[in-house]
Amino acid sequence: MNAIVGVVFLSTPHRYSDKTTNLMRFRDVLEATTGRNLKIPNAHIEQEGAILLDLADRFEGISFRTPLLSAYKLRESKNSSITLLQKYQQLVNREAYSTNAPMETVISLNLQHQDTCLFTKSVGSEGVPELSKFIYETLQSAVHLVALRLEEQEYKYATISAYSPTIIDQLEPTEWPSNKATEGTSLSGFELIYPTAPNTEIGRPLHLPCFLLNTHSANEDFCGREDILKRLAAELLPSKNIVIASGTGLRQFALCGFRGIRKTEIAREFSRRHKASFNTIFWVIADKIAKLDHYYQEISLVLGLEDPSEYKSQVVSREIVKGWLSNPRKYLSGSDEFVQPG
Repeated sequence: MNAIVGVVFLSTPHRYSDKTTNLMRFRDVLEATTGRNLKIPNAHIEQEGAILLDLADRFEGISFRTPLLSAYKLRESKNSSITLLQKYQQLVNREAYSTNAPMETVISLNLQHQDTCLFTKSVGSEGVPELSKFIYETLQSAVHLVALRLEEQEYKYATISAYSPTIIDQLEPTEWPSNKATEGTSLSGFELIYPTAPNTEIGRPLHLPCFLLNTHSANEDFCGREDILKRLAAELLPSKNIVIASGTGLRQFALCGFRGIRKTEIAREFSRRHKASFNTIFWVIADKIAKLDHYYQEISLVLGLEDPSEYKSQVVSREIVKGWLSNPRKYLSGSDEFVQPG
């Protein structure tokens, strides 16, 4: 994911306003691209369409943060090879084309669907300058963008990176000088792009306070280590000053050492003593990526970020939780047995 520096979608439908329109347009696109009047059962179209819609939902759910260009066609296309049944229509409009990605740029090309890749045929060269500019600036910024992402590689699976390709970020759109094109985002100066408050608030109320501690009971034999516990408190406890607390970013503290020196017990004792200082506390086992994904899913459901009936995949759950955690909140997340990837 960190190596992907740009994505281009050419006349690719993602989702229409309703299910019936989705199925009709999927069939129309198939007929237009094959030049044949396909006799495919509706049940088959519905099954394949459901797969496409699920993929579209998953892609939108991760809020893929990389330069992304979506180009749709303005001209109507013929969608049947039988002369008497020929009809022309715009197969993919702007509504169906947008992926709602944070750094998406949407442009229009004055082409038919069959001429998707023949950019020079765009009437009046509409959209071609914007397409060329996107590709040029994306390639120019590629090395710098990847370098920014890899700076925080050591935290990739335990924290959210400021330049993670899937961080949910709200960016100010810009407009290309085209009478049909729509919003996009400037690609110049990635060093000036900083994470803002992600739009992760949802309609349903969250289950707060929320503590996911795997029912670990207090260790009655714990003693000492007060110096380390005080250092943890100084670094991790939320500030009582509202101004300072609101401007404080993500704070991290690592307990390192050989096995058997009771790093886990120290972290558990800190969590137990200061439970009242946090709205949420999550204890996760971070020795394997698969375990982390499982905990992300559990946190999402227990906290109420997702409804069990609407659950889609661990990938979506992971990005939803990471987006929520990226906001300044009074939460404590403990990652036990964390090993740097690679």
